[in-house]
Amino acid sequence: MKEIVRKGKKTKHKVHLVRPVKTKEYEKYFKEKKELFMPKSTFGRLAEKVKSYLFRKKVKITYERLPGRPIAQDPEKMKKALALYKSGFSYREIEKKTGLPKSSVHYLIKKAKRNKIKNGSEIYSLD
Repeated sequence: MKEIVRKGKKTKHKVHLVRPVKTKEYEKYFKEKKELFMPKSTFGRLAEKVKSYLFRKKVKITYERLPGRPIAQDPEKMKKALALYKSGFSYREIEKKTGLPKSSVHYLIKKAKRNKIKNGSEIYSLD
């Protein structure tokens, strides 16, 4: 079931699916669920037999796209790490100065190069 359900999204009557399920899986794990959340791509990969089964059981299907894991780093540390990188510091030196793990620094810089780090309305970039 770990591969089917996204962690932290299960409640008493609804669940977020990350991959298509078979009818037997639905009956085994989610029989009492009245609402399923899933991305459109997952719904598109559901078998027609499963779709009709869910329709007959009057299960409400809601399309929901959940982005990946949010960045849990302090925004001030992120800004400082990016500024240090722009100044020519290595990942190890940035790690020592900010207290962020080297792998996190690498990840932040990689994402910042593609303008992918967003914190509310603020976008971190290396431009």
